[in-house]
Amino acid sequence: MITDVNGDAASHLLCIRDLIQPFPPSGVLVVVPARSQLMVLPLTDISSVGWLDVLANAGRQSFLDASDPLSPDVYWVDGANYERFEQTHSAGETVLHPPPAFHAVVQRLAQRALRRVDAVA
Repeated sequence: MITDVNGDAASHLLCIRDLIQPFPPSGVLVVVPARSQLMVLPLTDISSVGWLDVLANAGRQSFLDASDPLSPDVYWVDGANYERFEQTHSAGETVLHPPPAFHAVVQRLAQRALRRVDAVA
């Protein structure tokens, strides 16, 4: 998480590709719950996807608690494009609906993991 007491952390999203080195081929997931906070989850392998709910919940709670709230939304950043996850809330649960292009990323990460398993077997 990037924090900045001057409220500039959110602006780092514009140069995220330069901040995360090496930038993962599958991109990163980000939440900007407040002007002073930027949460980043690099998508390095399929296990990274398992942290999506944690990121979303932490982002939502930080948004609710922030003195300078910005957005509880999760975005997938591939280095050039920013795709927002739709969110619905029911019975205290947040349900994320990824953008269509993100499904292909998850599939590639899963296939890469399966190739590693096959190579070991």
